Amino acid sequence: MKVSTRELLIAATHDAVKTETTSTTNVVRHFREIFDRDLHLECGFSSMFMMAVEEFGYDKQSAQRRVNAMNLSIAVPGLLDLIDDGKLCLQAAADIQTFLNKEHGAKRAYSIAQKRELVAACSGKSTREVQIELASLNPEMDFRESKKHVAKDRIQVTHTLSTTVEAKIERIKNLRSHVSPYMSREEVLDYMAEMTLDAIDPVRKAERAEKRKAKRIKATQIER
Repeated sequence: MKVSTRELLIAATHDAVKTETTSTTNVVRHFREIFDRDLHLECGFSSMFMMAVEEFGYDKQSAQRRVNAMNLSIAVPGLLDLIDDGKLCLQAAADIQTFLNKEHGAKRAYSIAQKRELVAACSGKSTREVQIELASLNPEMDFRESKKHVAKDRIQVTHTLSTTVEAKIERIKNLRSHVSPYMSREEVLDYMAEMTLDAIDPVRKAERAEKRKAKRIKATQIER
């Protein structure tokens, strides 16, 4: 439908944005119900993130934003209403949950009351203002990370690292130098990712268990 005047176009765009926001929070509400009922587990997914990606077709970043908002809404029941009302955007909610996850990992877990106070403090602020607020509470928070596709199978990632993390990466690279003396940064990260997935990925663990089971059955058949 063609809008003839600037005022009508602006008003129509506001309506479209509001509809888009409401649709997004509606998705998050559905995620929450699925999570509360453990339906993602019944469907064979280890997490809501995996279900969002594999069942509903979200890219990883979009899935993580919605799952983060879902997790934050558990502690702050009125969170999705704040997003619906335009007082907080989905990205800001996701950033708050990322912050809380990092604080929990650093053994500085927030109580339910503190989480609600944090959301209240961030309400009414832009995404960038929320990021500044969170960075002031934890200077290690880095919201400047960016990703962009530079080829069909290549992504350029720009971010900052603490000197501690960089030292760990260099240490791993040195420990692997006898196997591959000229490891690139990508090769080091791939090695780290493979080691971690082998240790914690339930899919890989299940595959290894199936292989062991098949091997035992084959050995039993040979003995007979």
